[in-house]
Amino acid sequence: MTTEAIPRTLSPTVLAVGDAAVLVLWSVLGLMRHAEGITAAGLARNSGFVLVGWFVVAPLAGTYRRPGLRTMLVTWAAGVTLGVVLRWIVLRRPVAGAEFVFVGVTLVVTLSLVLAWRVTAWSVVRLRRAPREHRAGGGPPVRVPGQTPPGKRDAGGRRGPDRRPPASTGS
Repeated sequence: MTTEAIPRTLSPTVLAVGDAAVLVLWSVLGLMRHAEGITAAGLARNSGFVLVGWFVVAPLAGTYRRPGLRTMLVTWAAGVTLGVVLRWIVLRRPVAGAEFVFVGVTLVVTLSLVLAWRVTAWSVVRLRRAPREHRAGGGPPVRVPGQTPPGKRDAGGRRGPDRRPPASTGS
């Protein structure tokens, strides 16, 4: 298998499913924290709106077309906030102090979860690529202690092991 066959990043589908999963996890954690019980209605009430906000903003920000920190942060900030505002409107919540605390906690926790998921996924992809890159001759050269680096001369004036000696000029 060549290194070209190994993806450099996760597919847009995998990223979207992972993002959705951590947003549902945020809802599960909130329901558990407030001892509300984990029900379909509770998940829909809490994560449903945030998921709608996220996936409305994601195509506009290019989150899955150009995956990266910048597009993810735009989607997180705008999408999660949009989801919470939709929740306020649909559930007819008063825009009061407790709701502002809710949006603040929601933003902090969802960012933590999305970053944790994305960093973990990115690390797994990198780890999967690393052994193949080194077998294929990619990556940095391995330096043997005490060995003169290629192209350098040692104390006796000799070149490193993988360089040919200079051509003789023939006298």
